[in-house]
Amino acid sequence: MANALDKRVKYDKAFAPYRAVFKAAGPIREEQLLHEELKALIKTGQVKSHAAIINRLNQQFGKQIAGYIDNISQRAEKAEKSLHALPEMEVAGYCGSLLKKLHKRWPKLQTKKDYHEVRKELKQLQYCVQLLSKSERKDVISAKKLLRLDELQETIGKWHDNVLILVRLSQDKEIVPDGFTATLKLETRALYNEFLKTGNKLLK
Repeated sequence: MANALDKRVKYDKAFAPYRAVFKAAGPIREEQLLHEELKALIKTGQVKSHAAIINRLNQQFGKQIAGYIDNISQRAEKAEKSLHALPEMEVAGYCGSLLKKLHKRWPKLQTKKDYHEVRKELKQLQYCVQLLSKSERKDVISAKKLLRLDELQETIGKWHDNVLILVRLSQDKEIVPDGFTATLKLETRALYNEFLKTGNKLLK
């Protein structure tokens, strides 16, 4: 594995377009999160269905997409060009440095923002590793650990999604079915405990 990074290669700059894509998609994602969570809890019978609320969220989601889709597509094309320009050896070194950084940071995490930031780094590691050949990938991280870390970032992501929904509900006074907020809080707490347990096994 390449242990040292080539200072001439601007790794963070190469991944910047991806971060820009996520940022541009933020307002769309918030609408989608509330919509999906509401539908999921209705499907499992944990809250009662309210067709009017679902229809209104569908309309809001459609408006958000119309305003952002072109911008996101352009940024994604720029990201692909930047990443394919990186030499494989330097990419392997960057992936290795990300993994070391994650091991160092995990025991020090405390706030919601901390966990959200480490989730972005976990996703960045996943994208980075996919740019490597199978032989280079094995030198950076085992397939089993990569899969477990991906599951970890998915759990953190779901937890953070729920946190965003709860914040929105508290600020916007969104009208939702009875029991929705209480059920969501319980689910959020369970996800938090789950990702802490998994992260402590993989990254401590």
